[in-house]
Amino acid sequence: MKDIESNIINYLQKKADAATISELTKQFAINRNTIAKYLQVLVRRGDVEVAQFGMMKFYRLSSRIPAKVMLRLVMDPACIIDMEKNIVSCNKYFLELFSFNASEQIPHSHYAFPEEFCQDDLIDAITNGIQGEMSEEICMMNISGRNYTLHVKILPLILEDNTYGCGVIFRDESRVQPFSFFFGGV
Repeated sequence: MKDIESNIINYLQKKADAATISELTKQFAINRNTIAKYLQVLVRRGDVEVAQFGMMKFYRLSSRIPAKVMLRLVMDPACIIDMEKNIVSCNKYFLELFSFNASEQIPHSHYAFPEEFCQDDLIDAITNGIQGEMSEEICMMNISGRNYTLHVKILPLILEDNTYGCGVIFRDESRVQPFSFFFGGV
Protein backbone atom coordinates (compact mmCIF):
# COMPACT_ATOMS: atom_id res chain seq x y z
CA MET A 1 0.00 0.00 0.00
CA LYS A 2 2.75 2.48 0.95
CA ASP A 3 4.56 1.66 -2.29
CA ILE A 4 1.58 2.60 -4.42
CA GLU A 5 1.02 5.81 -2.42
CA SER A 6 4.66 6.81 -2.75
CA ASN A 7 4.61 5.93 -6.48
CA ILE A 8 1.59 8.20 -6.99
CA ILE A 9 3.27 11.02 -5.05
CA ASN A 10 6.52 10.59 -7.03
CA TYR A 11 4.59 10.63 -10.31
CA LEU A 12 2.74 13.82 -9.34
CA GLN A 13 6.03 15.45 -8.27
CA LYS A 14 7.55 14.82 -11.70
CA LYS A 15 4.45 15.97 -13.54
CA ALA A 16 4.14 19.68 -14.32
CA ASP A 17 0.35 19.73 -14.20
CA ALA A 18 -2.42 17.73 -12.54
CA ALA A 19 -3.27 14.11 -13.35
CA THR A 20 -6.58 12.30 -13.80
CA ILE A 21 -7.54 8.85 -12.53
CA SER A 22 -7.45 7.55 -16.13
CA GLU A 23 -3.89 8.78 -16.54
CA LEU A 24 -2.80 7.19 -13.26
CA THR A 25 -4.57 3.93 -14.19
CA LYS A 26 -2.56 3.73 -17.42
CA GLN A 27 0.68 4.71 -15.69
CA PHE A 28 0.47 2.08 -12.93
CA ALA A 29 -1.69 -0.58 -14.65
CA ILE A 30 -4.04 -0.67 -11.66
CA ASN A 31 -7.84 -0.73 -11.57
CA ARG A 32 -9.58 2.70 -11.55
CA ASN A 33 -11.35 1.98 -8.26
CA THR A 34 -8.08 1.03 -6.59
CA ILE A 35 -6.37 4.21 -7.81
CA ALA A 36 -9.39 6.22 -6.62
CA LYS A 37 -9.13 4.69 -3.12
CA TYR A 38 -5.41 5.49 -2.87
CA LEU A 39 -6.05 9.04 -4.05
CA GLN A 40 -8.82 9.39 -1.48
CA VAL A 41 -6.36 8.42 1.27
CA LEU A 42 -3.75 10.87 -0.04
CA VAL A 43 -6.33 13.67 -0.21
CA ARG A 44 -7.50 12.94 3.36
CA ARG A 45 -3.92 13.10 4.62
CA GLY A 46 -3.38 16.39 2.83
CA ASP A 47 -0.66 15.10 0.50
CA VAL A 48 -2.74 15.61 -2.64
CA GLU A 49 -5.32 18.23 -3.66
CA VAL A 50 -8.23 17.57 -5.97
CA ALA A 51 -9.96 20.04 -8.27
CA GLN A 52 -13.15 19.12 -10.08
CA PHE A 53 -14.13 20.57 -13.45
CA GLY A 54 -17.45 19.15 -14.60
CA MET A 55 -17.19 15.38 -14.26
CA MET A 56 -13.36 15.36 -14.35
CA LYS A 57 -11.24 15.34 -11.22
CA PHE A 58 -7.65 16.55 -11.41
CA TYR A 59 -5.13 15.54 -8.74
CA ARG A 60 -1.91 17.37 -7.90
CA LEU A 61 0.47 17.60 -4.97
CA SER A 62 -0.83 19.73 -2.17
CA SER A 63 0.60 23.17 -1.59
CA ARG A 64 -1.02 23.26 1.84
CA ILE A 65 0.11 21.81 5.16
CA PRO A 66 -2.07 19.21 6.91
CA ALA A 67 -3.61 20.86 10.00
CA LYS A 68 -2.59 18.11 12.44
CA VAL A 69 1.06 18.57 11.55
CA MET A 70 1.10 22.33 12.14
CA LEU A 71 0.03 22.28 15.80
CA ARG A 72 2.50 19.49 16.62
CA LEU A 73 5.45 21.36 15.14
CA VAL A 74 4.83 24.82 16.59
CA MET A 75 6.09 25.88 20.02
CA ASP A 76 4.56 29.38 19.79
CA PRO A 77 0.89 30.24 20.38
CA ALA A 78 -1.01 28.89 17.35
CA CYS A 79 -4.56 28.21 16.24
CA ILE A 80 -6.35 26.67 13.28
CA ILE A 81 -9.18 28.59 11.65
CA ASP A 82 -11.82 27.09 9.34
CA MET A 83 -13.60 28.61 6.34
CA GLU A 84 -16.29 30.11 8.59
CA LYS A 85 -13.52 31.87 10.53
CA ASN A 86 -14.00 29.84 13.70
CA ILE A 87 -11.03 28.70 15.75
CA VAL A 88 -11.37 24.91 15.49
CA SER A 89 -8.18 23.95 17.30
CA CYS A 90 -5.34 25.57 19.18
CA ASN A 91 -2.36 24.70 21.32
CA LYS A 92 -1.91 25.36 25.03
CA TYR A 93 0.32 28.38 24.36
CA PHE A 94 -2.53 30.05 22.45
CA LEU A 95 -4.95 29.31 25.30
CA GLU A 96 -2.50 30.88 27.78
CA LEU A 97 -1.77 33.97 25.67
CA PHE A 98 -5.42 34.82 25.03
CA SER A 99 -6.58 33.77 28.53
CA PHE A 100 -8.88 30.96 27.45
CA ASN A 101 -9.62 28.48 30.22
CA ALA A 102 -7.94 25.26 29.07
CA SER A 103 -9.91 23.15 31.55
CA GLU A 104 -13.16 24.13 29.82
CA GLN A 105 -11.85 23.23 26.40
CA ILE A 106 -13.74 20.35 24.83
CA PRO A 107 -12.06 18.54 21.92
CA HIS A 108 -13.44 19.70 18.58
CA SER A 109 -15.16 22.72 20.16
CA HIS A 110 -15.17 26.00 18.30
CA TYR A 111 -13.95 29.27 19.77
CA ALA A 112 -15.01 32.67 18.56
CA PHE A 113 -12.19 35.04 17.68
CA PRO A 114 -10.75 36.80 20.70
CA GLU A 115 -11.59 40.52 20.59
CA GLU A 116 -7.87 41.22 20.02
CA PHE A 117 -8.23 39.62 16.56
CA CYS A 118 -10.60 42.38 15.47
CA GLN A 119 -8.03 44.25 13.41
CA ASP A 120 -8.80 44.75 9.73
CA ASP A 121 -5.29 43.79 8.59
CA LEU A 122 -5.33 40.56 10.59
CA ILE A 123 -8.84 39.58 9.46
CA ASP A 124 -7.86 40.26 5.81
CA ALA A 125 -4.69 38.18 6.20
CA ILE A 126 -6.71 35.31 7.72
CA THR A 127 -9.22 35.49 4.84
CA ASN A 128 -6.36 35.40 2.33
CA GLY A 129 -4.77 32.51 4.23
CA ILE A 130 -7.96 30.47 3.95
CA GLN A 131 -7.87 31.20 0.21
CA GLY A 132 -4.32 29.81 -0.01
CA GLU A 133 -2.01 32.80 0.52
CA MET A 134 0.83 32.60 3.03
CA SER A 135 1.67 35.84 4.83
CA GLU A 136 3.57 37.38 7.72
CA GLU A 137 3.02 40.66 9.52
CA ILE A 138 3.71 42.48 12.76
CA CYS A 139 0.66 43.24 14.92
CA MET A 140 0.38 45.35 18.03
CA MET A 141 -2.14 43.83 20.45
CA ASN A 142 -3.29 44.68 23.93
CA ILE A 143 -4.00 41.32 25.56
CA SER A 144 -5.20 41.20 29.17
CA GLY A 145 -3.96 44.75 29.77
CA ARG A 146 -0.46 44.13 28.40
CA ASN A 147 0.87 45.47 25.10
CA TYR A 148 2.40 42.88 22.78
CA THR A 149 4.29 43.15 19.54
CA LEU A 150 3.48 39.91 17.76
CA HIS A 151 5.01 38.48 14.61
CA VAL A 152 2.00 36.77 13.03
CA LYS A 153 2.50 34.06 10.41
CA ILE A 154 -0.47 32.72 8.45
CA LEU A 155 -0.23 29.36 6.69
CA PRO A 156 -2.85 27.83 4.36
CA LEU A 157 -3.96 24.41 5.66
CA ILE A 158 -6.10 21.44 4.74
CA LEU A 159 -8.40 20.59 7.62
CA GLU A 160 -9.33 17.06 8.66
CA ASP A 161 -12.73 17.30 6.95
CA ASN A 162 -10.89 18.10 3.69
CA THR A 163 -11.89 21.77 3.67
CA TYR A 164 -9.55 24.73 3.51
CA GLY A 165 -8.50 26.75 6.50
CA CYS A 166 -5.41 28.46 7.83
CA GLY A 167 -3.04 28.28 10.73
CA VAL A 168 -2.15 31.43 12.63
CA ILE A 169 1.11 31.43 14.60
CA PHE A 170 1.96 34.22 17.04
CA ARG A 171 5.57 34.86 18.02
CA ASP A 172 6.04 37.39 20.83
CA GLU A 173 8.52 40.01 19.64
CA SER A 174 7.79 42.40 22.54
CA ARG A 175 11.11 41.82 24.24
CA VAL A 176 13.26 41.61 21.12
CA GLN A 177 15.79 44.45 21.10
CA PRO A 178 17.99 45.69 18.27
CA PHE A 179 21.55 44.40 18.47
CA SER A 180 22.86 47.94 19.07
CA PHE A 181 20.78 48.14 22.29
CA PHE A 182 23.25 45.79 24.00
CA PHE A 183 26.21 48.06 23.15
CA GLY A 184 24.75 51.23 24.63
CA GLY A 185 23.19 52.46 21.39
CA VAL A 186 26.46 52.39 19.47
